[in-house]
Amino acid sequence: MKYFILLSLLLARIVFAGDVSVQLEVNNNNITTQDQIELQVQIHGTQSASEPRIMGSENFLVEEAGSSSQIQMINGSTTITKTFQFLFTPKREGEFTIGPAIVDVEGTEYKSEIIVIKVSKNQEQGNGHAPQDKNVFVEAVVDKSSPYLNEQFIYSFRFFTQVGLANANLDLPEFNGFWKEQLGEQRKYTKNINGVTWQVLELSFLLTALRPGKITIEEARLFGEIAVEGAGRRYGHSLIDQFFGSRYAERKRVQLITKALNIDVRALPGEKPDDFSGLVGNFTLESQTDKDTLKMGESTTMTVRLRGSGALENATLAAQENDEFKFYDDKPTLEKNVGTAGVISTKIFKRAIVPKKEGQLTFPPVTLTVFNPSAGAYQTIQSQSFLLTVLPGDKDDINHTMLQPLSSKKNVELLGQDLMPIRYSLDSLNNVPLGQASKLALIFIILGLPCLYATLHVVTARQVLFKGNISLARKTKAAKEFLSSHKTLIDSPKFIEDSLNMLKDYLGNKLNLDGRAITQFDIERILLPYAISETTIRETKEILDMVEKSQYGGLILSSDVRNKISDKLKILFEKYEKEMRS
Repeated sequence: MKYFILLSLLLARIVFAGDVSVQLEVNNNNITTQDQIELQVQIHGTQSASEPRIMGSENFLVEEAGSSSQIQMINGSTTITKTFQFLFTPKREGEFTIGPAIVDVEGTEYKSEIIVIKVSKNQEQGNGHAPQDKNVFVEAVVDKSSPYLNEQFIYSFRFFTQVGLANANLDLPEFNGFWKEQLGEQRKYTKNINGVTWQVLELSFLLTALRPGKITIEEARLFGEIAVEGAGRRYGHSLIDQFFGSRYAERKRVQLITKALNIDVRALPGEKPDDFSGLVGNFTLESQTDKDTLKMGESTTMTVRLRGSGALENATLAAQENDEFKFYDDKPTLEKNVGTAGVISTKIFKRAIVPKKEGQLTFPPVTLTVFNPSAGAYQTIQSQSFLLTVLPGDKDDINHTMLQPLSSKKNVELLGQDLMPIRYSLDSLNNVPLGQASKLALIFIILGLPCLYATLHVVTARQVLFKGNISLARKTKAAKEFLSSHKTLIDSPKFIEDSLNMLKDYLGNKLNLDGRAITQFDIERILLPYAISETTIRETKEILDMVEKSQYGGLILSSDVRNKISDKLKILFEKYEKEMRS
């Protein structure tokens, strides 16, 4: 009987495997940008299929909605069905193909048919004003629509609500053509519009135009579920939930879309001055010294503050050395303050000044040529000059005792005898017997000391080299740290965060940059000078985009997805090692 049951199970398995099929279904294939598709992948004939891979899903925000299995036995016939459910929210309008859905059953791939989805634009999206029939809306605004090349301006995304939003996921534009930097954390406040009070969540970015011409900032999209107040349970899983959590009875999935913004970037006018610093903004220069009276051989420190509403990351000071002074620059620091007037940056330079002669000396002002957008013209700004009084150095500070003749030579005085007899010539060692162990020790010392010296010399030279060259030290450890982190990545409870940091730290060490500050929008600008292939740059941007979106919600990572991300990171690492070596 046991053998009969086992044989029956084996035969059933073979029959089921031979009848495997995959079916793809949606509840609607003609939707607007604010609708959502319920998609099912049904696998008939087996329960051992892998999680489906759905082709063409890159144009949608995809959320897993669960899975189920069903076994039916009717009149001796067994039917097995496994169903995976997903929610697809369109990112943009257009006609898109979803599918095929692909599953793996014991090494064999099975595919479904494809489905065409038409997505039309919602007529109410992105009007920038409070709608009369809705409890939530979004807008995107900039403080300047016609900035100059290299001029900074602020982009703000604002979410207005009266009821809250659950399971939120924000899809920001890529800001192609701009340098982007987030301005602090999101800000929450209230605003009255036409007598109605709205709660507002604002996220702002500092943008710098990198090329002249007309550039479009694409729509920003906020996906989530509108919450209707009632006696339901409390939800608070997402970033926005933490601000607007309340008790909900029902939810309705929505997609809130801002308008695209057209930015007209103006080129700098006229011919640039020869001493143009490249800085664009409204700036001031201030300088001061820690002392204005000093002696020959002493130095004073001049502090220069360059302050204004513009990008100062690449700002430098011109040399000032002349016949009266020499100077030494320290590493500058940069501070940024966000206020109601925008972003004010301050770069602080420290310059040690050493006079070359005595007397009343005038140190010249620091000058800098910038472009002032408010005036629409090039301007030369300068700090104040200052007068230095340089006194003669004190000769009494010299230690004359070092110059005095030595006192009369003293006779050598015998203080005591050594315990062992003192040998006064080499001949006295000829008759000293050496045992076998002593001979081996002597040979080891004679042969081993040069090897030990050579080893210590190499180690010391390596330490000195790394200590003096931080960049080389970082490059050397980049691969080792990446591989060490990658070994434990797949089991990490912070998989997304660790994936992001691992790749950014590797690139930062390899290129001697602040890796954690790198975003997908910086990759091309940073890597092109290193002759990295376009394919590798594109793949890096794609994986950063995928991991960053996962980090901010909206995606549930299965084990297959985790393995896929881990494998992609390893392949990228190998490409960088090969391309940077060549």
